[in-house]
Amino acid sequence: MNNIKISCVIPTCDRDNLLNETLKSVFSQSSLPDEIIIVNNGKNDLKISNDKNYNLRIYNIIQYAGVSQALNFGVSMAIGEYIAFIEDDDLWSKDYIYNLRKSINPKFTAYISRIDKLQNNIVKPYKNAKNKINVNNLLTYNPGINISNLCLLKKAIIKIGGFDPFIKVGADRAMVLQLLLTDNNFLVLEDNQEICRFHNNTRLSRNYYNLIKSHFYFYLKFRKIMKLKHKLVIIYKILFLFIFRRI
Repeated sequence: MNNIKISCVIPTCDRDNLLNETLKSVFSQSSLPDEIIIVNNGKNDLKISNDKNYNLRIYNIIQYAGVSQALNFGVSMAIGEYIAFIEDDDLWSKDYIYNLRKSINPKFTAYISRIDKLQNNIVKPYKNAKNKINVNNLLTYNPGINISNLCLLKKAIIKIGGFDPFIKVGADRAMVLQLLLTDNNFLVLEDNQEICRFHNNTRLSRNYYNLIKSHFYFYLKFRKIMKLKHKLVIIYKILFLFIFRRI
């Protein structure tokens, strides 16, 4: 086991009930992160129980600044060499950080874990990015990337300017693509489990206006490396939202 410091960064926005469950999964880790940073960009102050005095810090930033701004702020405040991100509505298996610590080595700057989904109190397989992290796939679709299954080298995040605040939906995919384009190496941990909770609370991906804007800014960011087929995929997605979602 190496002595690499890992910070946990949790962006949150007006989902206290879900956040508390997320925190339980972090507090229950068999190997705790070296610190836990919660970045609140919601309108309400957080009420967090920390009876066991975990190394926990809470920051309030501008209301509704967005998940990317919250993530970037958390990165700037983190002391860890690596940052393990988890959103306020997701969960980690109890050995998530332990498995990361075992896997980290100088060959890789980014680690992607498996995503399972929790729906109707049942956990099922969902997405696994094994052998799918390449430029063509990332320009076309999301092969299994979620903010909550990413662990990234802090220096690499800073070098590329952090998460893009204009891409509100899919900032995680854009981050991985940008890291890939700047010669960073990835390791997919297919046996390390992140659990994505399917729920009826507010989600960015249900805001179709944000989806359209995010597709557009994704195109602007990566258009120079896109082939015609990639551009057509984005056009199709935007038209679909306009026509069938009645934007």
